[in-house]
Amino acid sequence: MKKGRYAQEESDIIAEMRSKGKSYREIGLAIDRSKDSVASYCRNNELSGYISDPKRNPDLAFANFLEKIEKYYADRYEYVGGYADSDSPVELKCLKCANNVVFNAVVIRRGKPAICKHCTKMAKVEKKKERIRKAKERKRLAEERRRTAEEEKNRTYTLTCDQCGETFIRGRRKKKHCSKLCTTRSSWKRAEVSRRKKLKENGRIQWDITLDKVCLRDEGVCHICGEVCDKEDYVITDQGYYIAGEGHPSIDHVLPVSKGGTHTWDNVRLAHRRCNTLKRDKVSSDSFEQLELSM
Repeated sequence: MKKGRYAQEESDIIAEMRSKGKSYREIGLAIDRSKDSVASYCRNNELSGYISDPKRNPDLAFANFLEKIEKYYADRYEYVGGYADSDSPVELKCLKCANNVVFNAVVIRRGKPAICKHCTKMAKVEKKKERIRKAKERKRLAEERRRTAEEEKNRTYTLTCDQCGETFIRGRRKKKHCSKLCTTRSSWKRAEVSRRKKLKENGRIQWDITLDKVCLRDEGVCHICGEVCDKEDYVITDQGYYIAGEGHPSIDHVLPVSKGGTHTWDNVRLAHRRCNTLKRDKVSSDSFEQLELSM
């Protein structure tokens, strides 16, 4: 970029371009000079042109002003009036809110951000309304969650105990059994299955199988000897131990667990405790006829 004194040829170019309304930047690009250098030269040689002195060419200055509006603000503003020179206040109409706004002509001429104060005020109001709406929505959701939690807390469920078959009502606490006794029975059963690894290896286990349910299904009849089981055949010792007698009912696996039998409803039958003991790991026939047991 050139520096130093201006040649006569450069002076002539500057004078001609300023008379046509060209900017300092455009002139600087044409003669390879900086914008500030061209501006300083024009001020010192009274070549300010229509930009500073519209009396030299007011029609061209106004036309250039309207061109700037069309270039930078065509989708936001339209000219209303008030233009006198490049530093005068002008009135524009905002296309968004339809209100008139006053700007300095310098802002428009240089393509600077022109913000409508009415739109800004409306945007603040809308933003405040949006904050209020969101706050109300958060409050509503919080109230709905609180109400749902309260309903869940007070809700009751009617269930059937998988040990004794009795119907019971429970609240929020996830109880699976109707009493502590049934819970204890279920725990013992699971512990027994866990201890007998073979039973787990054989396949699916139906946890709802209980002695009471098997007695009810088989009508209390031993499938081995065909006689009725005695549920009262037991004694409780002074130490509190429960001892079942030989006629007491028990659950027998038709296909013994040791031979691949599963703990499922289709493989369990009711049997006297004595018959079950004598049967050991023998397999009953498909018709579940009475077995001949050696005494």
